[in-house]
Amino acid sequence: MKLSQAMVKANETLRSNPKKPITLTYETNSDGDEESIQATQIGKGTFATAYLGTDGMVYLVLVDGTDPTKGMMVDMNRHSGAQPHIPIVEWVGWKKVKRKGVYEDATVYRSPLYRAPLRKADSATAWAMKKELDKALEYSRDQMSYDERLSCWHTPKLRQGVSDYLEDAKKPKGITKKKWETFVASVDDLAQEAGNYGALAFEFPARNLATDAKGQLILLDVLFDREELIKSRGGRC
Repeated sequence: MKLSQAMVKANETLRSNPKKPITLTYETNSDGDEESIQATQIGKGTFATAYLGTDGMVYLVLVDGTDPTKGMMVDMNRHSGAQPHIPIVEWVGWKKVKRKGVYEDATVYRSPLYRAPLRKADSATAWAMKKELDKALEYSRDQMSYDERLSCWHTPKLRQGVSDYLEDAKKPKGITKKKWETFVASVDDLAQEAGNYGALAFEFPARNLATDAKGQLILLDVLFDREELIKSRGGRC
């Protein structure tokens, strides 16, 4: 389950009669100290279970080693603090989860509740930025040869192409120069940081984007493991 899917489920839960909360308990340090939060399970995938806490935060319990992007967000927030367009994701602890009859280690992440998926009516500015992201990704793909598109090794080129396009692009009407520059810098930060976490490439469907309380575009789940995708299609990495 992606963080964006958890946000959609959380928003749906708030608009319906919620299930009875359970107690979500997790360890917070190597000494075995624990914290708990009353939370409602809002979704479950192969490797992750999502909850909406009574504190209004979204909790994601993710099996270790299955999705590096959440840890990447944690590192970005820790090193640079809260940043425009980058989702705030915190590490809060870990716990054991049972999957296919076997207990596995899982990390517990916490994030504010964002409005997802992105819709044009949510924010004209966010939607305009999304359209530019689509153009940037198309441009980047066009710069790659057929062989490069089938190789994991050229993923950095794919990310860099998106950054290059945005840096040279003319800002959309209605967006101030400062907001546009901040947006471009945020995408570039993601592109650079992703290089430390494997063959991560960009994708920008509206279902993976969100807005915050101010209508600002949030890049929730805009990176995917290109190596796994290529292998699933019979390619080599």
